[in-house]
Amino acid sequence: PVRRPEARFPRILIVDDDSIALMVLQYYLAPYGRVETAMDGKEAAERFAATLASDAYDVVFLDLMMPRMDGHQALRAIRDA
Repeated sequence: PVRRPEARFPRILIVDDDSIALMVLQYYLAPYGRVETAMDGKEAAERFAATLASDAYDVVFLDLMMPRMDGHQALRAIRDA
């Protein structure tokens, strides 16, 4: 049989300040990609900017109400990166 090349495993970022929500989402999304987490918008924006040059995230799940930087501010920072 002909072997197809492996598809790139998507890189997923989950951003939420609720550790239980992070664990649940991580559990359900792990079969679909490489899952990483961030606890607030500031950390998410920093992680996203750091990955742009090499292996950027394919999907970001972003909570809106978080400390330090909320989801709306984080999304603006991610779009500006």
